[in-house]
Order: sequence, then C-alpha cells, then structure tokens
Amino acid sequence: MNKRVISVVSASLMAGFLLSGCGSAGSNGEAAAGSDGEPLKIGLNPFPTYFLWYVAEEKGFFKAHGVNVKLEWFPSYSDGLSALNSGNVDANSQTLSDTLPPAGKGIKLQIPMIIDYSSGADGFVVDPSINSVEDLKGKRIATELGTVDQFFLLSVLKNHGLAEKDIKYFNMAITDAGSSFLAGKIDAAVIWEPFLSQTLSSGKGKLLFSSKETPGMLMDAIVFRKDIVDKRPEDVKNVTAAWFEAVDYLKKNPDDAIAIMAKHADISPAEFKTSLDGVKVYDLRDNVDAQKDEKDYTSVKYNGEQVGEFLKGLDFIETVPDMSKLYNPSFVNELVKENN
Repeated sequence: MNKRVISVVSASLMAGFLLSGCGSAGSNGEAAAGSDGEPLKIGLNPFPTYFLWYVAEEKGFFKAHGVNVKLEWFPSYSDGLSALNSGNVDANSQTLSDTLPPAGKGIKLQIPMIIDYSSGADGFVVDPSINSVEDLKGKRIATELGTVDQFFLLSVLKNHGLAEKDIKYFNMAITDAGSSFLAGKIDAAVIWEPFLSQTLSSGKGKLLFSSKETPGMLMDAIVFRKDIVDKRPEDVKNVTAAWFEAVDYLKKNPDDAIAIMAKHADISPAEFKTSLDGVKVYDLRDNVDAQKDEKDYTSVKYNGEQVGEFLKGLDFIETVPDMSKLYNPSFVNELVKENN
C-alpha cells in the first residue's frame, strides 16, 4: 500500500472549497507566492504522472533550463487545489475539471501545458455480480466528493441513462473507498491509481468501466497563478521545457525514470509501472495537438467547455470559464519554434 495516502476530507469542506475557491488570496484573487529570484513552488500529489516532476528535479532538468523550482508534496489531492487557489503555491498539478470551479469564481489561473489524460488510471471496481453500468442502479457506490472521479462517476451514469439519485452515494476519500469495497461495505468504488490496481489485485472485485473507454475526458494539467505567468513568463516556459525533457527521459530510460518515481511514491517499480500504464503522458507534440478546435475530449477547448457545462448543471459552478483566457499554450508554441 502506498504510504502516502489521500487524507479524509469532509464533504462540507470539499464542497465549500470547490464552490468558493477562496482562501488567503484576497478579494481579487491576485496573491503571488513567489517573485523573481525566489523558487517557483509547484504542487504535486499521489497521481502517477505527477511523479515525473521528481525526475525533472533529480536529473537536473530544472537547473539545466535555468529555473529555480521547489516541489511541494501534498498527500491530500484537495490540499494542493486549496494551496493554489489561496496563493500558497505558484502552480499545481491537477485535473482540468478541478481547475474550472475556482476559475469560474474569479481566481485568476492559467494552463500553459497539458500533463496527461487518464486512459485506464481511473475506474469502477465492482462486486462480481454487477455486469453492466445499468446494474449499478440501487447499489452502494463510493468516491470522493468534488474530485474528478465524482465527475467521472456522474458522467458515466448519465451516458447510461442513470443519475446520482439512482444509486446510494457514499462520499469517501479515494483510498477509503477502496478499503471499504474490500471490506464489503459498498458494492462499487470509483477510484484512481495506484489504489485502483491495489484494490483489483485482491481478487474481490472486477473492473466494470475505466477511463480507457473515455479517452481525453479526464485531462490533467499544470496550472499556474496568472500573476506568476505575467511576472515570470520565462520561468514558466522553462518549467514546461523541463517537463518535456522529463517525458523524453521516461521514453528513453524507462527503468531509471520509473525507479525515481516509484521511490517517491513508496511503492515498487513494478507497481508503479502498472499505475503509469493507465495514463497517456503528454509530450510537446501532444500539447500541440491538444490545441485543435474539434469536438473531441482531447481538445482542451472542447474538453473545458463540455466539462464546464456539466459542472454547471450540477451546480458546482455558476459560470463556465472562458477557455481562451484559462488556456495559454503560447509557451508550448514558443518551444516548438525553438525546437523546429
């Protein structure tokens, strides 16, 4: 079991955070956690791809690109979200869907780069007697309120003619949802890696549906405070360059890269590789493709608009953010020009 587990977050705390997106940033949401010469504080949490930031750190890619970075570890995913919104970090690794609520509430954020999308790293673990999504009607299902996996759960239910009212919903931290499933307290859990593989390896349940069937829907990004982007554009560009170098290192030296990531995740390289297999990691070319204006979830614009409308329908947000202001691929495009 990963020793760095997501802590329990109460439903009221999570819901309040998502709906308000507030903290110590001030009324205009313009707090700055860093300035020229100070390290950029980048938050990360227990999702497989995010550990690539440690590869960038340990292999000297930040230093090579002339940017001073301090990685801030958040065992609780929601704590990283809160830290970004309150200005306690300059950037955070998080899902696109979790970026929309604070942006819709006036927190000034920008997405310069897509990190990945889940392609099997999120899934429904169910009792063996359940054979279809429709069979979930009336069943006890758990996932963490306000996270991307709640969005995933509700999206899948909707696409199969069901709604939250048709199930018995339990709000649990992701790691607790897996444990409760194994204890027989619930019929299904919607969870992400590495907890997904760990729960399935018990043999007590089966995988009913995974994000592999919804390519691009569950998209992750590095999200910066806009004031940091405005004041330190060269540092932001160099952070993206260091990320792409780490991705390239993973492709060319997978054993060493995975060993570094597994060390920080406190699991074996074999376990980490299994977790990482369920993620489409984005390189520079993938980020160029993500700028396409098509009706496809791999398009950042389309993804943000569709997810935003869905969250608005659930009263998670009042206004769908303008993706042309939230998404800023200019740094990616500069790197493309520099790299021919």
